[in-house]
Amino acid sequence: MTTDYTLSIKHLYRITLFFIQYNILYYSFISKICQKNYSFLILYPYTIYQQCIFINS
Repeated sequence: MTTDYTLSIKHLYRITLFFIQYNILYYSFISKICQKNYSFLILYPYTIYQQCIFINS
């Protein structure tokens, strides 16, 4: 019971971290588009992909 509880807290913590990072990325993504920096278009999905792996691990 306790292990399940700590695991869910850990999972929640990771998801919260993910959303904080996602929001930071999202706003910088918009600002980069405004600057017409297209290299960020490649980095953006890759970073989300890495975060998904991190959450699922």
